[in-house]
Amino acid sequence: MAIPTWVKVSDVLDGKKSDWSLLKPLGLQPDDPLYEKYTQRLQKLRQIKNYPYVMQVLERDLAYEEVAEIFVRVNSLGVKLRGSDLALAQVTARWKNSLKLFEDFAEELEKSWFTVDVGLLSETAPLYSNEHANS
Repeated sequence: MAIPTWVKVSDVLDGKKSDWSLLKPLGLQPDDPLYEKYTQRLQKLRQIKNYPYVMQVLERDLAYEEVAEIFVRVNSLGVKLRGSDLALAQVTARWKNSLKLFEDFAEELEKSWFTVDVGLLSETAPLYSNEHANS
């Protein structure tokens, strides 16, 4: 908001304002070469509404482990996930209450000014999971 040449994405996407009403406050006139450039950018941004988003609806009676396996398979094919994201899905599916344990540990570290990604903690989980398997 501090950059005067930016426009709110919500103003572009809600469709209530024309390109002219969005670009006029920037001091641009239709004969300005930048006007055409920015108009094209606004149109490109509006095209986001036409992007086909896929949503998978799973049956409610699936086990958490099955859902985690589906998550790993679906996301490993398209969405770029870190190895720690995939590890977290696998570990939390097999080790009951592990996510809460990781989050609590990360919170404790944060109090001492150490920031640790919960997903990173899951990569060390196999070292401790047998010890805590029944927790």
